[in-house]
Amino acid sequence: STVGHVAMALAASSGRLGVDASLELSSDEENGGFRLPWGIRKRLLQKGISEERPISGDEVKVHLQGKLQDGNISITSSDEAFTFVIDQRPREVIQGLELGVQTMTKGEVAEFTIAPRFAYDDLGAPPLVPPDATLVFEVELMDWENKSDMLGDGRAIKTITERGSGKMKPQKGQDVVLSMKVTSRKGAVLQEHVELEHTVGAPDFGTISPIILEVLRSMSQGERCHVLLRRFASDKIVDTAHSGADVDLTLVRIFEISDISPEEDGTLMKKFLSKGGETGETCRAFDEVVLQVDQVTDGAKDVKFS
Repeated sequence: STVGHVAMALAASSGRLGVDASLELSSDEENGGFRLPWGIRKRLLQKGISEERPISGDEVKVHLQGKLQDGNISITSSDEAFTFVIDQRPREVIQGLELGVQTMTKGEVAEFTIAPRFAYDDLGAPPLVPPDATLVFEVELMDWENKSDMLGDGRAIKTITERGSGKMKPQKGQDVVLSMKVTSRKGAVLQEHVELEHTVGAPDFGTISPIILEVLRSMSQGERCHVLLRRFASDKIVDTAHSGADVDLTLVRIFEISDISPEEDGTLMKKFLSKGGETGETCRAFDEVVLQVDQVTDGAKDVKFS
């Protein structure tokens, strides 16, 4: 079938690639601030309808038309969508396409001319692609989703529904604010928390706490995601009540923590609740300061002070 030819032609490169390259930062706004490596040339045919672009790990859906550069042989042609995961190993498509789609927006149509080193190299992909062939692909980026297997065994599949901001991700023991709703496969609400202050890794969510730990460690501030839970036999993490459940999770805030102890041994930690003035000035030894102490706790309950 035509779809079969598409899959065969694209996946044939997974056994060997000439190089392992990545996108470089640039001032090229048309490509989302990235520069394609030498050997991949892009020609924009139709602008997209959004500003966001897929990244490593995203499952993208595209329409493809591929041919040899001389135009004599069409190696892919399909009216049906083709789906692949960016940077999945072994690769599902040639590296030139993986890099190319990361410069595209939803609805965009572009033509990529891909040198052999980013395609099938000197081996080719018989019988469709000869050795050292330059390929031309017309690609329409239809849509994409970010899906991650949080435990590596299919029990917790995370899909990003809204990307966060910044690169910082919370670590175990760090304080965050989150909102979460857990719904059973029959529609019953099992748990619901709105802007809950939580220490990452704390067993606040019962048996699924280890899953929430891993999900939070993968998120950035402001990110929203959906996690589908699956239960295996004798599973102690995803119990019967949570089998097939949906978790909708928002990481509202990550509190920045700084070790200010003299020996930097963690005995005195500072948690930033809000930023100070714009001057950036800090007090020094022997400076006279005015403090307002709102609360003192011993980690479990408030402590009275005068």
